[in-house]
Amino acid sequence: MRTRMLERPTVLDLEQKARSLHEDITKHWITKELALLRSQINRVNEKGWRREYPFDKVIQLSEYMYKMQLLQTPSEQSHLIHEVPEVVAEPEPASVDSPREYREKHKASLEPIAARSKESNKT
Repeated sequence: MRTRMLERPTVLDLEQKARSLHEDITKHWITKELALLRSQINRVNEKGWRREYPFDKVIQLSEYMYKMQLLQTPSEQSHLIHEVPEVVAEPEPASVDSPREYREKHKASLEPIAARSKESNKT
């Protein structure tokens, strides 16, 4: 691909895109997680009234309540939103050769390998 129809995105472009996507994804995840925790708390409460679910459900309930209270705090939400993933730049390749150009450039190094394989097949 010698002529590029589209420009390669820069690290800055990718960081801005990652920041905006991360914020949207995190906000959506927080609302989904809060809904999941509410349903888990309700389920534990319903099962807690029965005698076959003893003390371990109280521990689960306290864990769910703690997670829910933590996710509802604005400081935790902003912490999660501002924790943006890092964009790592890859080094750009020197040039992209077609298979024919590669063979022509590396012809000298490829010939001895082919000659050696022919010699080993003869013996």
